[in-house]
Amino acid sequence: VPVALPTSSGASALHVALLACNLGAQDHVLVPALTMVAVANMVKMVGAKPVYCDSAQGSVNPGTAELLKKATPRTKAVIVCHTYGVACKEIAEIAALCKEKGWWLVEDICEAMGTCADGGELVGTFGDFAVTSLYANKPITAGDGGWVHARDKKHHDRLKSLINHGFDPAYHFLHFETAPNAKMNGLGAAFVCSQVKMLPQLMQHRGKVASWYREGLSQLEGLSCIEQRKVDAPWVFGVETRDRQSRDTLRDHLAAHGIETRNYFYPLHLEPVNFYGDDVGIYDVELPNAEHLAQVGFYLPTHSFLEQEDVEFICSVIKAYYQKDAAVDKAPRTKGWADAERTKLLQAS
Repeated sequence: VPVALPTSSGASALHVALLACNLGAQDHVLVPALTMVAVANMVKMVGAKPVYCDSAQGSVNPGTAELLKKATPRTKAVIVCHTYGVACKEIAEIAALCKEKGWWLVEDICEAMGTCADGGELVGTFGDFAVTSLYANKPITAGDGGWVHARDKKHHDRLKSLINHGFDPAYHFLHFETAPNAKMNGLGAAFVCSQVKMLPQLMQHRGKVASWYREGLSQLEGLSCIEQRKVDAPWVFGVETRDRQSRDTLRDHLAAHGIETRNYFYPLHLEPVNFYGDDVGIYDVELPNAEHLAQVGFYLPTHSFLEQEDVEFICSVIKAYYQKDAAVDKAPRTKGWADAERTKLLQAS
């Protein structure tokens, strides 16, 4: 892409991208219901209204049908999130739809940097703008930070200005629009620059982790793995149970063996913030696929220090929950091992 600029976070990158779309108070932005709350927050912060879209059947992401179901004459933009690092199955079709309708397309690749769509293209190359996060839990990190990029070089000057209080290079201290301070700090930028070259290797490892989990959990009735695309390297590896009770008891079982897990996102249309103030009553909608995933889904340990024996141990614990006669493997690690590995890596660098 011809334009890429660092920001203070993934959220601030999205804020800047939406400001560049010139959205107003009457404009609607189609967003996935199953994603992080920052997506809806940034839409609201530019004065527009987020319109929540369901996940497609069998997917963590919406497809074109789900977007069209929620589109209105006031729709001006679409945000595609590639949730959990699973590339949106219909991203090419969504890009074509946005072009046909005259909608802005913003790709949020905060959980998907380095992965590819089914056609082989990097995610983040379909939208007018794309944003990502360099938070501490991402494959590469600035501690906190992000970036925004654009497919058309004409957006360079405005994005650069929006990131920096609306400064105009030709008229110092004259500001022609309201804008945030979204600049990345220099120390964070220096920290992440040395990691960029490692991203392909890190994504290859994520792919191995996914394959280990899929192999280890493939024969379990009552448990399914997260959606699999052609490039299968999710940021976090999710599993889905039959119902909420099974999810909660399985998570308790894993915790008893020292294995941390986290639930899927709470659907945005059901977030408490939507039921206070001026928004009371306007989000009275049902999005059954996203709601079901939020009830039954959670994700397993997924990071760059995992080895096959670690995943095999986790899988053995899950098997022991579903198959009472199955034995749990001996834990290959001692408590605090991940912190020790991080320390070694920092000392080596």
